[in-house]
Amino acid sequence: PVSRWINRPISTFVTRRLVGTNVTPNQMTVVANVIGALGVVLVFQGIWATLALGALLVQLQSILDGCDGEIARLKFKSSKIGEWLDNVLDDQVNVGYGTALGFAATALTGQWWWTWVGLGAGAAFMVHNLLYYAQLAFVHRSGNPFNFRWWFEKPGVDVTALLSEPTLMNRIGGAFRSLVRRDVFLLAFLGLAVVGLPQIAVTWYAAIAASQFVLIVLHVANGGMRAR
Repeated sequence: PVSRWINRPISTFVTRRLVGTNVTPNQMTVVANVIGALGVVLVFQGIWATLALGALLVQLQSILDGCDGEIARLKFKSSKIGEWLDNVLDDQVNVGYGTALGFAATALTGQWWWTWVGLGAGAAFMVHNLLYYAQLAFVHRSGNPFNFRWWFEKPGVDVTALLSEPTLMNRIGGAFRSLVRRDVFLLAFLGLAVVGLPQIAVTWYAAIAASQFVLIVLHVANGGMRAR
């Protein structure tokens, strides 16, 4: 819902004004992620004002992140390099942001352990990302995350259809998947930053990181990285 009602209308507004210029998709990717990286640096400062401004810049990066793909489709300039650039830079902003939230939480609360929560969560995300990239590169020969297949995605089994069945577990799973969506948690983190609660944001981030780490470990353990 965040992407549909907030991010996408703004990104398409920006794209319409850029599509007639010489701006390339990769240039847009770099610009958006420079904004995100600046936001991460500000969050690291551990002051309420820089925390709020930094979170706002990361949210802006999330919005502008849609422009590169939109420009690529409209100008017919999609590329494998562009796919990799987009994925890797976005993920590094995520890793840096969560780690920075831990430092900010320590600075604002005086409780040292938040720094380690952020560092541990950032490390867990990094491990997940490296294994994820490895499968995309060496198994799927692609930089497109939509080509990634988990070990439980068997040929002939429509996982999307199974997850859409109106069962209690699917409803619970759907709610959890909403909370780990980048558009959702970044907007929530902005709200938490504005009210001076980075410790809640980094706890949320750590829960996402832990779930992704466990999922990728299970994927590897179940032979998911073998060519199929």
